[in-house]
Amino acid sequence: ATGRTDDQGNYTMTTYEPGDGAAAGEYAVLVTKNTPSTSTPPPQHGIDVRVTGGHSGQKRGTTQAPEMALPAQYSDWSKTPLSAKIDPGGENVFNFELTP
Repeated sequence: ATGRTDDQGNYTMTTYEPGDGAAAGEYAVLVTKNTPSTSTPPPQHGIDVRVTGGHSGQKRGTTQAPEMALPAQYSDWSKTPLSAKIDPGGENVFNFELTP
């Protein structure tokens, strides 16, 4: 599942349809914020949030990779200290504090 923060830092996860949330289970949480390169248009909002059981690939086709605006541990599924347990029928609200 993926999500993107709004101007206030709120996010809603999407798995299949916009805003449908994440499936029940335990997840490593990845958080990325890229500083766009000169060849990449700026994102619509701030931070991408992703829950995953595996690794994610990087998009190809840009001439220069964007710079990471957050510590690398938050974007590496094997190193992230963040996790979430999604309970079926639960409120499932998660606020993550990111530290350098």
